[in-house]
Amino acid sequence: MAIAVYHAENFVYPVLDEKGDPVFDDKGNALIEDRYGNAPVYHHVADVDLPDHMHAEVFPLTNSIDGPWWENEGVTANFDSPAFREIEGRKGTRSTSVGDVILLSDGRWLRCASFGWKDCSPVT
Repeated sequence: MAIAVYHAENFVYPVLDEKGDPVFDDKGNALIEDRYGNAPVYHHVADVDLPDHMHAEVFPLTNSIDGPWWENEGVTANFDSPAFREIEGRKGTRSTSVGDVILLSDGRWLRCASFGWKDCSPVT
């Protein structure tokens, strides 16, 4: 089974109340918005050939550590995604970061957190 990887179009941040605390929905998910105060827009950038229980490995596999992450074994990049841009005849995009999301084969969505992955609501 493959895990689908989605990058936010703009970096996302938690919605904060007047005291500076995160705001949660009725399911306990932290609300987020992009830097312009809008709901985030996500683009499908890759599928990673891993079973769901190994989802933590998505982060290093979709980060450019020793080379472009889309060249890593087990990663199928979605070069048609608007997140990929062409520069000097080569397509590329940024690495997975906090606020990006993954869709597991069992239908669960997880958001990349400062440390690890956290359950989140489905994204559209």
